[in-house]
Amino acid sequence: MKKICLLLTFILLINTFPCVFASDISYKDTDRTVVLSGTADNCTDGDFVTAMLIKSGAERENLKPSDLAYIGQTTANSNGEYSFNFSAGKDLDFDNLEVFVNCNGRDVTGLLQKSYVTEKYGSVTAYSDGANVVYKTDGTNGKQAYIAFFGDDGLLLSANIFDGDGSVAFPKNTDTAKIFVWQNGTLVPYMKMHRIRKGIVRNVKVQFPGFTNKALTFSYDDGPSSDAGIISLFDRYGIKSTFNLIDEKDEYKEIYKNHETASHSFGHIDMRDEKYSTDDCISAITDGKKSVAKMFGKCQGFVWPYTAPVDRADYSTLLNTVKQNYDWARTVKSTGSFDLPGDWYEWNPTCHHDDMFKYANDFVNGDGEDLKLFYIWGHTFEFNENYNNNRYLIEDFAEFISNYNVWKATNSEIYNYVKASEKLVVNGGAVYNPSNVDLYINADGVETVVGAGKTYYGGTGKTEYTAVFPNFCKKALVLSIDDGKPQDEKLAEIFNENGIKATFNVYYKNGNYAKRYAGHEVASHSDGHINMSANASEVKTTAECISAIENGKTLVESMFGTGSCTGFAWPYGVPITRSDYSELLSAVKKNYSYARAVLTSKNFDIPTDWYDFRTTCLITELNGYLGDFLKDSEDLKLLSAWGHSSDLDTSETFGWDEMETFCKTIGARNDVWKATTAEVCEYTTAMKKLNMKNNILYNPSDTDVYVIANGENIKIEAGGFADFN
Repeated sequence: MKKICLLLTFILLINTFPCVFASDISYKDTDRTVVLSGTADNCTDGDFVTAMLIKSGAERENLKPSDLAYIGQTTANSNGEYSFNFSAGKDLDFDNLEVFVNCNGRDVTGLLQKSYVTEKYGSVTAYSDGANVVYKTDGTNGKQAYIAFFGDDGLLLSANIFDGDGSVAFPKNTDTAKIFVWQNGTLVPYMKMHRIRKGIVRNVKVQFPGFTNKALTFSYDDGPSSDAGIISLFDRYGIKSTFNLIDEKDEYKEIYKNHETASHSFGHIDMRDEKYSTDDCISAITDGKKSVAKMFGKCQGFVWPYTAPVDRADYSTLLNTVKQNYDWARTVKSTGSFDLPGDWYEWNPTCHHDDMFKYANDFVNGDGEDLKLFYIWGHTFEFNENYNNNRYLIEDFAEFISNYNVWKATNSEIYNYVKASEKLVVNGGAVYNPSNVDLYINADGVETVVGAGKTYYGGTGKTEYTAVFPNFCKKALVLSIDDGKPQDEKLAEIFNENGIKATFNVYYKNGNYAKRYAGHEVASHSDGHINMSANASEVKTTAECISAIENGKTLVESMFGTGSCTGFAWPYGVPITRSDYSELLSAVKKNYSYARAVLTSKNFDIPTDWYDFRTTCLITELNGYLGDFLKDSEDLKLLSAWGHSSDLDTSETFGWDEMETFCKTIGARNDVWKATTAEVCEYTTAMKKLNMKNNILYNPSDTDVYVIANGENIKIEAGGFADFN
């Protein structure tokens, strides 16, 4: 099968891009016409060719009408060439489509999928030095960079593609660039950046959190027979440890809640003994990860039981299994040094806890600016066996080390921080941190934190700020309930008791609504809840659909007042397969600030397009997302859900009792903004309008916006500004 490069232009919505393969896609902005053309192997004159564009993540064998953006059929010529033309519509979301071409029942494209870069592409970095976009790669896996520059009107100005490291200058009067990575046949969006001015940084030294070059970590093996005692001591002194487990018990979740857990294999078998087969050892290694991850959600590290079985003939196989499942592996070989590991899969500790005072003074008083790691290991049961020495030894050490500026971290926190620091880029006098970890640095004698994904410019007087939700929350909750069912009254009472707001989407007039929905948002679910799908049993005309859309707003405002209805929820889902969908969407945009879909995103991202608002999940799935949502994070999180109050009558896993418990949990949290869909839409739109000029942050919107600037919480009133000079 010939490779095709239709993504180079299709995804970017640009005019035909020069292509070295046998297929391309072109886009005509004047009439929103997309042309897909190519050549398929083993496809000849008269063979049927089908092209299909579906929503990303949809099941190809079980497509729903709302998943389908376009499907067309044509015939190939004698050379296997084919071509399709279709109207894109003004608001088709190209960022979330997958493209398939099929000839006589055979896939001729495979899966050409657009998905966002994750840490597995961490070997690629791109940044701006003020005048150029600079791209660097480790050169593996055939990575290429594709850089496109766009004007303020969104039109393409220039594009470049190259292998390896390189640099591309910003076109004149252009501040925006998009960087893509060509990875294994897929064009992967990497980042969008703006031109930045050059910094003045010359010398940079990475430090540990707390602006220290010293870090301390402990590692204890075998499980909780006596771990609880040492954990209470560590918690008192703020010391972190990694505890390496060999089995799985419910009580572990409480015991180790403030520390890291890693795998010590499952069952703690002595892999040096040849009676254990290769499969036995591999199972112990992989099952160890599964058991820890099942209890704690993740497992990064591994500690060989007894010691690494280096004399086994199959040791390389076992080591490869460890590398495939874990980020690091600890040994029992003490080095007496404070060096960071050269090989994370042979992470040698400094010493056993019996000897920790032997090295303590050198650690806290040693000269030099290099990073130093004091790594101590042992078993907590050894305190019972040698109580008089070890018990007081560890207490004395904890008190001793508390007098010094030492970063106390778990094994994986050390690993993650060091790996993130290795990605730090210093170029053009600016310091760029492409990782997802905040990094502490000393830049020309100035101690500063370079946030994840942020750039430090030195003494330029530039203020870094982050917009957050009202009351300086980083989490927000939105619940969207459809159809105006009688059970809404009970649900609204639960929301009211717990200080939770919701959006109720109605499609008919009811005299009880005013009392039932007091304090909440009421949005339109169309007038009459008609099925606008192209596959409905009775397909509605364009005029009928537009009438239902417009009259839905009139219906709500007749009950709640002019201007009260700003939101819309599509009945039965977004009718994207209709040929007149663009007209229907235009009617929605003319009357509403947002439109909610029925598809769910499975994430906590704030919508980039409020006319394609996909909630995180269904209301009956809320418990599956609650734990991750409540975890602290630097990123803003929006937990949103839709459904019907009647769903709580029939769900076997999430009924009325579960909803009441969920609301009590969220209601008691001061770090969660409980808002309506309209409030979140309005607020996030205002956030995007913030702009910084001459170190003054302006808020041109009609909404107060909350920001964290230079570590300070600041509310910038509507139409106001904050002067950081």
